[in-house]
Amino acid sequence: ETSCLGIRGGRTLAKALADESCTVQVLKLRSHALIERGHHYQLKPFCEWLARNESLRVLSLESNYIDDFAAEHLAKALARMPKLQVVDLSWNSLGQNNAGSGYRALARSLRHNDVRKVYVG
Repeated sequence: ETSCLGIRGGRTLAKALADESCTVQVLKLRSHALIERGHHYQLKPFCEWLARNESLRVLSLESNYIDDFAAEHLAKALARMPKLQVVDLSWNSLGQNNAGSGYRALARSLRHNDVRKVYVG
């Protein structure tokens, strides 16, 4: 059985995570089609809401078509998530376009929090 939040569902979830009363610590969204392949701009609204979350410790976005351009949006959100410890971006499209700018953006952003493990590839 598979489920798929899709673009609209991902935005709605991220908006709920931004609420100051949110205490979710682990979020795993593997293969939920948060963006369509090649449409990196679709991840920006999700990231803007996600950046407001202060409780998340583990974020897994495996297999969601996140490329270097989308990773730049995500990096801005991750930099503002102080309790984040684990980020899993496995099975995405990082490094396949824009000369690896997504990796660089993520590396810069993760210096601002307590991330101990990052999975990519």
